[in-house]
Amino acid sequence: MSLGLTAPCALPVEARSSKGRAFRLALQIGAEGATFETPLPFEPDTPLELVFELPDGTGPLLVRGRAQLLGEDAEGDGEHGCMAVAFPEASFEVKRTLGQYVTDRLGI
Repeated sequence: MSLGLTAPCALPVEARSSKGRAFRLALQIGAEGATFETPLPFEPDTPLELVFELPDGTGPLLVRGRAQLLGEDAEGDGEHGCMAVAFPEASFEVKRTLGQYVTDRLGI
């Protein structure tokens, strides 16, 4: 699974599903997805809504995505949750905002 171009971050994120919510720290974020420090307590492909504010003060953003496995030992083949969320359903506006954050953060 590829999340495209991402930038390092340390963003507190609220992840919501129909079965509950969790708070985690995102380590990388981009227009196509985010990775997390510890697994989210959701099964692979679970539809999620993420709510967070970018370090530059943009937000709060609400991004729709799906829980994804990275193949990390911490995930235990999905037994412990997923350490990434892909954003295939994010709006064009949100993807543009996240893409701009990445280019600014990486200086490209």
